[in-house]
Amino acid sequence: MNLLKHKYSLPEILLLVFAFVIPFQRLFYSSCFVYKFQLPEIIAIPVCLLTLWLYDHRIKPHPAVYPVLLFTVWSVLSIGFHFSKPAILEGLGIFYLFLIGYATYKIVSHARQEYHELLLKLFVIGVLLNCILSLFGLFLFYRGLENDLGIWYAHYPITGSLYRMKGFTSHPIMLSNLAICAFFLSMSLFRKYRNLILVTLCIGIILSLTKSILSGIAAFGIVFLLNSNHLRRGVSILLCIVFVSILVLKEYTTHFTFPLSNAQASIVSQAQYWGGDIKIPVTPTHTIYNTLYAQLKLASWEAFLENPITGVGGGNTNGYNLEKVNQGLLPSSLRHYDPHSTVFGVLAEFGFIGFTLLLLSFVSVFKIIQLILIAQKSTLLVGLLAIFVFIAFEGLSADILNYRHLWLLGGVVFGIYFSKISPTIILDKDSTETSQISTQT
Repeated sequence: MNLLKHKYSLPEILLLVFAFVIPFQRLFYSSCFVYKFQLPEIIAIPVCLLTLWLYDHRIKPHPAVYPVLLFTVWSVLSIGFHFSKPAILEGLGIFYLFLIGYATYKIVSHARQEYHELLLKLFVIGVLLNCILSLFGLFLFYRGLENDLGIWYAHYPITGSLYRMKGFTSHPIMLSNLAICAFFLSMSLFRKYRNLILVTLCIGIILSLTKSILSGIAAFGIVFLLNSNHLRRGVSILLCIVFVSILVLKEYTTHFTFPLSNAQASIVSQAQYWGGDIKIPVTPTHTIYNTLYAQLKLASWEAFLENPITGVGGGNTNGYNLEKVNQGLLPSSLRHYDPHSTVFGVLAEFGFIGFTLLLLSFVSVFKIIQLILIAQKSTLLVGLLAIFVFIAFEGLSADILNYRHLWLLGGVVFGIYFSKISPTIILDKDSTETSQISTQT
């Protein structure tokens, strides 16, 4: 039986399921894999194997694909340069995520436009369901029933202790990131119930209580400015300053506190994100303190300076930091956390070579979206552009490489551009016009 002859082939169906279950990242625990092997992996592995088996892979890759491919190869080679269990897990993890992106690219490039939209709609619906479940968890929590659909954080500055929704994702930041991505897609994917979907996603974003919303606003604003030709130059410059300032505010509040009195600092220092080794006096009674995230970036920078070419190896920053703490070269208050920054994390773990390849990978995605938008102004593609700008901003203070949806959506972008269906038709929901994009393989 030829699985590619049906309306939707088995790989296509499984990829649809994978897109839907991406947000379900904490359904069960195993002593062997901890939380690394979840429902998305159960679906993704057959998708990757079937794609490798059923599709033709003899075509020479387009140059735009090389940076992503070379970054993956470099991540695997890093295992040999800095052999350790974390390096093996990190290298194989990136290889697995690359296979997800590659499988998505292959499947999407052989599918029609209706499949592209269905794939993205199911991703949005999965995120939407997680937001609804998170709200149910919030209701249970305030009814006195503890659950795993949110996390209680103590001693936050300004707000004090609070409950943050996360659903079945790994963390409130992940729920917020997924919901913002789904929000950008929903604006063009849905007509019926669009407002209800957008409001529900906004509630999920707000009640996850993350600063990712600031990155989302900045990304939305900058993409809006890039696609607006009717604004006056002075207005565009002013709005650009506003959106950049929002991003700067987000990064500041991630790495430093607002001025605190001694009494306030004593309370806030009990929080898990507290750093406190850098103190900047503002007034005789108030001082600005650094957070743990600033400590982690400084530690990652030190690791990069010691190993500028190859880094310390994927997943090895925790071991490096612990060694430096024991030597008294890093603060004893430094927690055993990952870098919490893709920029500094990749510099520390994969060196200048790895960072350059990752940067070129994002440039390739942006370039491809730009080329499609030149052919036609599609609101769906504008939404995808906003997503990758947003994720790039998040990479300043979050580890985005392990986000499954990053690789899925990247595969969708490459798949649309290199579609085997000739001609590829990209429909804009708000327009009856269509545009043909010549096939490039």
